[in-house]
Amino acid sequence: MKSWTILDIEPTDDIATIKKAYAKKLKLHHPESDPEGYQALREAYDAALKYAKSYKKTKNTSDIPKNIELMPQFTIEAEPLSPSHIELPEIKPDPSPSIYEQNSDFLNQVEALYYDFNSRIDIDNWKTLLDSDLLWNLENKIVLSRMLLDFFSSHHHLPKDIWILLEDTFKWCDKENSIDSYNNSEFIIYMKKQLANPSPLSYSFLQITEGVNYEVFLEHREKVQDNIMTGNIAAAKYHLEQAKKLYTGDPDLLRLEGITYLLSEDLVNAYGAFEKALSINTEDSESLRYIITAYCENNQTAEALEAYKYLYPESTNTNNLPLFVAKIYFKLGALDKAKTWALKAVKTFPPQNEANILLSQIYANLRKKLSKSLAEDPDNQELKNKLDAVDSEVFRRTSSNNQLENTKTESKGAIETIKSVFKIVLALLILLISIALIFVSRLGIVVVIILVVKKFVLKKGK
Repeated sequence: MKSWTILDIEPTDDIATIKKAYAKKLKLHHPESDPEGYQALREAYDAALKYAKSYKKTKNTSDIPKNIELMPQFTIEAEPLSPSHIELPEIKPDPSPSIYEQNSDFLNQVEALYYDFNSRIDIDNWKTLLDSDLLWNLENKIVLSRMLLDFFSSHHHLPKDIWILLEDTFKWCDKENSIDSYNNSEFIIYMKKQLANPSPLSYSFLQITEGVNYEVFLEHREKVQDNIMTGNIAAAKYHLEQAKKLYTGDPDLLRLEGITYLLSEDLVNAYGAFEKALSINTEDSESLRYIITAYCENNQTAEALEAYKYLYPESTNTNNLPLFVAKIYFKLGALDKAKTWALKAVKTFPPQNEANILLSQIYANLRKKLSKSLAEDPDNQELKNKLDAVDSEVFRRTSSNNQLENTKTESKGAIETIKSVFKIVLALLILLISIALIFVSRLGIVVVIILVVKKFVLKKGK
């Protein structure tokens, strides 16, 4: 029973339980700081896995019908062995394990770390694991890279910072990466999406409870977000309900629920979901942004302004709410809603370049979306009408902007003409004044000379 004692678990054939126990003990017996403890742990782990696999085979043989007739006078019954009555064999380690065995051990450590959820989401554990001498050998690093790609393709629920660490280590998304066969795989596409996600889902608020399948929960939660971003609200609601059946205390799921209600124009339930998310994570600025949007949709301007000031205390202009809401809807891909609020922003602040730029982006995305749908269904008259309407709106806005620019140009030209005339008049005036001064100056000199001469003459006459 020594192996079970080292792993600190009861005898079991559940491989996942064995791996979790191994990952937990691995924190206490690191290969570098405690090589003897690690060696003993490793032996216990290998022995437990060997037992679990052999015990499963024994259980499978027990499914064979009992009382099989080997000879007319003999019968045999297959009985599974009890784990409590089996002493695990002690495996003597090879003093010099091959590179294959070392790589296998490395992958076992990766699996053990992943299966221990609290350890999995701690980036320091991954940094320690990836600081292995096995990765210093370039050829072997490629081998391990392939092995890890295979593993993570089906075990991919990790925080964004860990994805960044893995990409920095293996360069899976790099086009010049030597692993060409994976460059176009679905997993690489998935990984690129995780790296580029501006609103990555958090893992730190999940409270691990016995009996909850968190892998399934995380899969549903991720699909809720994906379907929101693609505008498939019905699918988002389905996966939302499936996730809530497993776990309800995650602020990210509650925020996604609020967004789903917001896009469905169910503002009451949207408020409730966002407030629950904020009660769990008081620093959830994303939920606060969506609450502001819900307030604006419900014409609760005072509440929206108060929340906006809380979110942006340094902002001096809290009346810019239409543009704020337009940006939120544009981020969610709700282009019709984004257009409505962007038009409000332009109307409220006509000179606002940012609102006009956003509106141009919204029209471009609307046109692209409708054109794609129309290519898939060329006879859909409703799509044609919507596309024509968008084109008409763009044309009207372009014409209006051109007229405005022409008016500005004409006004600017008139002002420039007035300035030019003023400059000419001013120059002439200055010239006349200068001539007058010169004339006056010369006349004054003549008068002075006459007076001096006259005085001199008078004095001489006396």
